[in-house]
Amino acid sequence: EEPVDEYAPTGFHQTMIGDVLGSRYRVLRKLGWGVYSTVWLVQNDRSAQVL
Repeated sequence: EEPVDEYAPTGFHQTMIGDVLGSRYRVLRKLGWGVYSTVWLVQNDRSAQVL
């Protein structure tokens, strides 16, 4: 897991499983992370499409 202290107003956006982003995309699970990004599996709540 990446360090939680990386999540800050000037760093990564803190995202948790179950969060809804943009009133549309529900976070299902973390796919991976690295130095510059974190990749999440999300589901579009409007179409049920998994992205």
